[in-house]
Amino acid sequence: MSLRVLIHHLLFFLPVGVIFILLIKKFFYRSKELSKKVSQLSALNRIGRALSSSLSLKSLLSLIISASISLVGGKDAFLYLLNKKTGKLERKDKVSPPDDPYYEIALYVMEKKTPLLLNKSSEKNLFTFIFDKIKGLSSLICIPLVTKEKLWGVLGVENFSNFFNEADLELLSTFANEAATSIENRSLMDDLLRFQKLNSFNRTSSIVAHDLRNSISRLSFLIQNAKMNYKDPEFQKDLIDTLSYTIKKMENLVERLSGSPSLLTLKIGSINEILRQAVKDLNLHKEKMIKLKENYRDVPRLIMDRENMKRVFVNFLQNAREAMPEGGEIGISTYEKKESSEVFIEISDSGCGMDEEFMEQSLFNPFVTTKEKGLGLGLFSSQEIISLHGGRIEVESKVGQGTKFTVVLPVPPRKKRIEAISKLIGEYLLEMGAIGPSELKKAVEIQTKDRRKIGEILIDLGYIREEQLSAALKRQKEMEEKLSG
Repeated sequence: MSLRVLIHHLLFFLPVGVIFILLIKKFFYRSKELSKKVSQLSALNRIGRALSSSLSLKSLLSLIISASISLVGGKDAFLYLLNKKTGKLERKDKVSPPDDPYYEIALYVMEKKTPLLLNKSSEKNLFTFIFDKIKGLSSLICIPLVTKEKLWGVLGVENFSNFFNEADLELLSTFANEAATSIENRSLMDDLLRFQKLNSFNRTSSIVAHDLRNSISRLSFLIQNAKMNYKDPEFQKDLIDTLSYTIKKMENLVERLSGSPSLLTLKIGSINEILRQAVKDLNLHKEKMIKLKENYRDVPRLIMDRENMKRVFVNFLQNAREAMPEGGEIGISTYEKKESSEVFIEISDSGCGMDEEFMEQSLFNPFVTTKEKGLGLGLFSSQEIISLHGGRIEVESKVGQGTKFTVVLPVPPRKKRIEAISKLIGEYLLEMGAIGPSELKKAVEIQTKDRRKIGEILIDLGYIREEQLSAALKRQKEMEEKLSG
């Protein structure tokens, strides 16, 4: 082949080769861009799931900042939230310096509610000053955090080595929508929690007021009887016992009111013992105009909050007594239904009774009562306490014939009762007088950190001896054997 022919072929195929190389290069570039886009969308999906999880506001904002940097390959980020009260932007990623260079840009984006992309260039524009103030800054994206036209803040991402492009702006805008929704949800959740706490406090206050009223009624009744029976030694003993009990109860009420509402303190206990104590507290055995019939059958011990459970029965017995101002009969009975694994507690009276309409529409509603001076909170709080124990209250009543309240409580499986007993070794040591409440509290605090057995911790602290622990373990074993029987 002559040189002339070779040159002719080269000149013919050279453009084709160049075009082919360009196409290959473009294909790989597009493939790389497509791969980057897929990677970014995948990251956006993962971040979206993380944003929707139950995070504190502080953790959520930290995640938004780090995620925005990662998504577009930025160097750093800044975040402002709008203060609802002042209407001003407050920086959340760090303490805002006196001359914060980003604040003016954030204000502009907030007012316009429009994303802003800035790249360093020779052209002068409204925000060129930012590149003079932030040394090394080459590019900046600033985006409003908006949900349904409601502004929550402004997010910005910086770059010191490369320029951001329109694709980065679009991706960050999509992320900002997710972030704004998450902030809104967190804000709504915080508002709901504040409302629930306030509502819970108001309800607790009302219940405490109801219990204080009962204590005052008991003291008033005592003072009236004191005028006639003060010289009676037996009455003097009852007077001291009742005063001591009432003062203790009022102290507990003040403690409950001053603190936040807490969960039930569950322990193994006898429902029959609690009923007997409620009868004793109300002095029902000494009521001359009331005939008391008690029938306590052998029923399983239950896991319950003893003090709150006693409040329920005191409420029912108090209502029964008040329903019979001229005297009558109060019946108390307990029994078990093994087929349903439930314990039944019946409290009945022969008093005035209630009609069906009142029972269906008003009986357990707060602030609804048939009493002249009542608050209508006794049965409301009783129903809540029983519900928290997984039980229910059944009512039968007829006008002029009396009322019967039946409390139904579930019997936990034997395994759960034994587990509950196993956790109470500290309670046995308290009953024995080996330790005090403050010593037990300190040991429990230590146990939450190193998970040692409570007995070992108490010995290591020098609060008890080996023989005291052995005695408590013996009591615990006896109780487990009783539950197994």
